[in-house]
Amino acid sequence: MRKPRLLTPGPTPLLPEAALALAGPHPHHRTEEFRTVVRRLRSRLQKVFQTRAEILLLTASGTGAMEAAVGSLTRAGDTLLVVDSGKFGRRWLEIGRALGRRPVPIAVPARRAVSADQIGAALAAEPGAVALCLAACESSTGVRVDLPAIAAAARRAAGDRLLIIVDAITELGAGPVRTDAWDLDVVIGGSQKAFMVPPGLAFLALSARATARLEPGGSFYFDLARELAAQREGGTAWTPAIALIAALDVAVGRLLESGMEAVWQDTDRRARMTRAAVEAMGLEVWPLDPAVSLTAVSAPEGLDSGRIVAEVERTWGVRLAGGQGDLKGRIVRIAHLGWIDEVETLGALGALGLALGRLGHAVDTAAGLAAALAVMAEAR
Repeated sequence: MRKPRLLTPGPTPLLPEAALALAGPHPHHRTEEFRTVVRRLRSRLQKVFQTRAEILLLTASGTGAMEAAVGSLTRAGDTLLVVDSGKFGRRWLEIGRALGRRPVPIAVPARRAVSADQIGAALAAEPGAVALCLAACESSTGVRVDLPAIAAAARRAAGDRLLIIVDAITELGAGPVRTDAWDLDVVIGGSQKAFMVPPGLAFLALSARATARLEPGGSFYFDLARELAAQREGGTAWTPAIALIAALDVAVGRLLESGMEAVWQDTDRRARMTRAAVEAMGLEVWPLDPAVSLTAVSAPEGLDSGRIVAEVERTWGVRLAGGQGDLKGRIVRIAHLGWIDEVETLGALGALGLALGRLGHAVDTAAGLAAALAVMAEAR
């Protein structure tokens, strides 16, 4: 009998206390009991976002929050600069086109994050751009952006006229996202990533700059002006996912009890363990600017990464993720965020090495585990 272990960059394993909260009982959503939960959760999330800004909860996946931000903060025909970093960076392009905006892509070299110089040049070429949309961590490639440097470059080039809108769905709660200190306008998170809760909730931080630009009518369900008015009173504009909100409240409380700095350090340690093991096994970390929330590993020449993922799960019950889009069959992605610890990371790395051997590509698994253990030993 194999115990299934989920090491994908979303969904991630459920926090046990959050799973219990899902079982209820749950209050009616138009009661003071539920309003108390919403108020507490919004306050707790401010600490995760590192902000004093407004926090909004949406019953949707992260994509719903992305659409809500574009629909509520920009208008038809507006120019949006979009960092085309991979599958999820391109989602901003798709949303912009669907809503009648003019999204202009900023092309990024494969394996690299967008640079501050690229942002400055793009804003110089498009002086009428009203927003810069990007992913803090492109989970399809494992590339992480230097968000404070990018935000500073954008402010230097465009000042307050520009809204900086960040998909931090795979970054928030895994690594530092300092919304206020970095002068970000919209930061988006999702329940199924570092927050250890099932998919179905998205949440946004809205700066004062963004809040002042909210106008009703950009959407119906995803009208952030209407949602903000309701949530300031502890309610929601529409029927919310009550059970998920209860679970998220518990999970965020657990994160804050641990301390966000400690959570970030733990995630970073697992990432460093993985990179050290991969290199010691003679494999290659695919991105040159790697994320902390996941590691993308190049599949050996001639071996489809889907076969590796399948072999690891079939033999040891460990679920990793393959590549997406242009990287389908080329990379294996190993997650480090959420309810995952160093022991599980170590086991997954051993399973990866053994699976490669079974598929005819022998690696030095012992050397990889020794390298990971050396990093792991720093923890205590």
